Amino acid sequence: NPVTKEVVTRYITDIRNANVFFTDSNGRQMMKRQKNFNPSFKYVDSEPVSGNYYPVTNRAFIKDEKRQLTVLTDRAEGATVLDGGLEIMLHRRCFADDHWGVEEALDEPGYGRGLVARGTHYVLLGETKTAAAIHRPLAVDIFHSPQLTFAPVKNATDYAQRYRMKFSALRRSLPPFVHLMTLERWHRRSLLLRLEHIFQNQEDFDNSKPMSVVLD
Repeated sequence: NPVTKEVVTRYITDIRNANVFFTDSNGRQMMKRQKNFNPSFKYVDSEPVSGNYYPVTNRAFIKDEKRQLTVLTDRAEGATVLDGGLEIMLHRRCFADDHWGVEEALDEPGYGRGLVARGTHYVLLGETKTAAAIHRPLAVDIFHSPQLTFAPVKNATDYAQRYRMKFSALRRSLPPFVHLMTLERWHRRSLLLRLEHIFQNQEDFDNSKPMSVVLD
């Protein structure tokens, strides 16, 4: 029937998060979000639901002094904070224009039937002081999950003989938690190389330390 539907999942705990949660900024810096508050402008409670929803590229978490609940996603979704919990929107079908410039309803009907949304959540519950040491590397692994494909071969040995199984453009391994983001050829004799430290400053006692990389 033509009634707007927004499908969400809720993770409820007894963590004392004081209506504060954190979402990632494009999979990297974690941004503090507080219910009914915005540090950039005076918050007006005209849209209490949508005004407290934030984009999640790959993770969100709540925490108190002892425990942290982290939810990693395998695709971009939206999230909001609950008292002791997280709410993540999985799918939506809107049948009316919200008059914010799109000029059409945000409806994805699929082909002849309702669009099916599939995804995976990785739920982590542990100590606040060690949470980043788990969710930071895991987020990288999820982003670089193997892609399932088909090939005209009989077995893995046959495939290994016909195709390249491993490639690295590095002479030596990178330091721990230094991630190769981009290795792109620009011109005949020039490359674009981008590296990142996957931990934020002061995020983890052992791993949020400066790293040096020698390029030769």
